[in-house]
Formats: sequence, structure tokens, C-alpha cells
Amino acid sequence: MPVHRGRYPFVYVQLVFYVALLAVLNTLFGNLLQALVGSYDFVYVLAITAGIVACALVFALPFWRFDKSGSIGGLLGAKNAEES
Repeated sequence: MPVHRGRYPFVYVQLVFYVALLAVLNTLFGNLLQALVGSYDFVYVLAITAGIVACALVFALPFWRFDKSGSIGGLLGAKNAEES
């Protein structure tokens, strides 16, 4: 009888989905930043900046939600409330 180690195939499908989503958001974020280069129209810059903030929130909120244990955040240098 095989030993069950708590790994479920659906978890890997979810991870691949989230990595793909974050890759798309990263590309969108980079394109928004490139759109700012050489632009001097205030309304355009304001709209692109709002898009950048929205993109950052869309990137950060799911990342925060799915890193429940804090292991990825810890690798990136984030501290727990107890460590502050």
C-alpha cells in the first residue's frame, strides 16, 4: 500500500494556475511602467499610475491570501508581527 504524504495533485494544478496568473500580471505591470517612459501628459500619467497601483494590488492580495504560513513572505524578507 503506498504511503500517503499529504500531497494532492489538485494542489499542483492550483500552483501552476497561480504562477501563470502572476506571470501575466508581471508582464502587464512591466508594460504599464514602459508606457510611462517619455510621457508628459498629466492625465495619461495619472491613468497609467492608477493602473500600476491596481495591478500591484491585484498581484499582492492573492499572494498574501495564499501564503497563509508566511513561508514565501519569510523568504522574501517579510517579518511576522511578533518579530517587529
